[in-house]
Formats: sequence, structure tokens, C-alpha cells
Amino acid sequence: RNRLLEKLDANTPTMGAPQNADSRRAKYRALQKTIHHTLDALEAEDKRAFLETVCRHYDDAGDECVYRWQREVDNMHDLVTGESTSGDSLTAEAALLRVLCLARRQMAEACLHRTKGAIGNSDMHFESHFYASIHFGLPEQREALQDPNRLNYSVLNMWRPEQAQQELLDGYTPAVIRRIVRAAVLDSKAPGSQAIREKVVDWLWAHTPAGFRAEADQGRQEAWVHEQCHDEAYRMTDAALNFLLCGMHILSPLGLFGVAEAA
Repeated sequence: RNRLLEKLDANTPTMGAPQNADSRRAKYRALQKTIHHTLDALEAEDKRAFLETVCRHYDDAGDECVYRWQREVDNMHDLVTGESTSGDSLTAEAALLRVLCLARRQMAEACLHRTKGAIGNSDMHFESHFYASIHFGLPEQREALQDPNRLNYSVLNMWRPEQAQQELLDGYTPAVIRRIVRAAVLDSKAPGSQAIREKVVDWLWAHTPAGFRAEADQGRQEAWVHEQCHDEAYRMTDAALNFLLCGMHILSPLGLFGVAEAA
């Protein structure tokens, strides 16, 4: 039996839960409803890989407060169903994509300021022209297309957009992407980074290669996640990070060939 599920069934008091039995039961029933929805979703063939992760998180939360119960129940629901039920509902993929988008925005902004300085231009419409002329996965690119005044710069030939584009692409290599993820997530002490790290490790558990999965040998799966994917200091290895980023379609496996030494 799972500790969390047992305590919910028994209406067991825990820190932060209502003291009144009826109010506590109502609170627990809401949690159980979400859990049942999660377990129903796990019956789908493509979701069964998440079963062990879900059960482990439920059990680990069993001795904690009701707020931890709520967080784990919501997170496991969102992990399995892809829905969003809480403020902590970003998937590992979405969290890393947001981190990388922020990094790209900073890179593009730095390139914009260098370009403006080189041509001596501070007009806001030039900024729209700049973002509309590059392709770097930024929300500013879409927004820039709504500024018709940017088109005036298309005929002035004040700068070369292709050079800015190449500068951005040259600065966004697999090695740089790994450094960004390490600095912002894996090695970060910033608020919220620990939650993302837990989701990243959960992703590794859920995507364990077939030969290491628990149905073959529980010890092999634990060894793969904790020993093969991490070094002696429990830092994620570059190989594991590449596996993660390729699995999330952030990096292309083909793109890693030929750049391994440079990276």
C-alpha cells in the first residue's frame, strides 16, 4: 500500500489539514479525485512509463504536510495528463524551454544593442526591424511584425541582418545550451530551481532505456539514473544531459555528431 493513499482513505490528520474531521474529509476527497484521474490516465499505453514515478512521489509525500500532498498530487496529475492544475504545473520540457528562451532573448538583446551602437541608431522602429529580420525563436519576432514602420529600414541598407543571424546561431551551440541549463537549473540555488531539478530527474526515470527499466531489474534502473546519469559529485553528466535534451527535441542527435570535440 501507498502511505499517502492510506492516509487519505483513513482521513488521517496531518500538518496543515483541517482539524474538523468533516472538513478534512472534504479536502482529502478533492485530492483523491485528482489521484483517481491520474491513475485512470496511466492506463493508456503511452503513459504506463510514468507509473513508478507517480507511486514513488505519492509514497514519499506520505509523511509530509497537506501542502506537500497537494503539490505532489497536482504535479503527478499534470505530468501524466499534460494538463495544468497548479502554479507548479510546468513540465520539465516546458521549464527548460522557458529557461532557454530567456537566454536567447538576452543574447538577441545584446546583439541588438551592439548593432544599434555600430550604426548610431536608437529608434524604436529599428528594434522592430531587427527582430523581424532574425529567426531565433523569440516572442519579439512575432510582435515586431505588427509594426509597419519597420519596413522603412528595409531599403536603407544600414546593417546586414544575415551577420546578426549568424552571430546568434554561432553563439547558441550545444555546449552553450548545456551551460545555460546547468547554470539556470542543475547548479542553481535560485528559488524554484530545485522543483525543476526534481522534474528533470523524474523525466530520466520515465525515459529510462528499455534494458534498464524496472520490469527487467529495479537495481539496474536506479543505477542508470543515479550512477550512469550522474558523476561522483552527483552532477548530471554531459552524456545524460545530451540524452535529456535530445529526448525533449531541444537538441538534434545528428547535430551533436561532428561537434563533440568542439563542445
